Amino acid sequence: LRLPLELRREIYSYILPRTLPTRTASFRGHAWARGHTSLLGVNRQLSGEGLDLLYGANYFVLDVAYDGIRFRYRWVLPRQRLAPNRAYAFPAHFSPANVARMRNFIINVTLVDDYIGMTKYNCGGRGLIAGLRAQVQRL
Repeated sequence: LRLPLELRREIYSYILPRTLPTRTASFRGHAWARGHTSLLGVNRQLSGEGLDLLYGANYFVLDVAYDGIRFRYRWVLPRQRLAPNRAYAFPAHFSPANVARMRNFIINVTLVDDYIGMTKYNCGGRGLIAGLRAQVQRL
């Protein structure tokens, strides 16, 4: 803790998980490089500084659809292979304090065809567009 904040942040950037721009034959986007989060449990000061960097400097991919918002991520495995996608409900998967720390988002909006979608998913009688609009307003 005697080190200046700038040096501590530099150390955190090497230790904590981070997103990297990734391009393979089948994927183009941001993937998470594994790191160590045990440093965040040392004390409140290190936890606050590390969480600010973890949530403030990385990219969070959000998929917005008529029925919800999902946080999607995938890990970079050894030899630059990618793990399968995982998705979690957003913002329910994160604490409100950590959601407030997030700064960088990549938002994918999925729009289903009105004609096919209206017969299959009515979203309370208002349709898919109304459901998507409600999710965007929620975001």
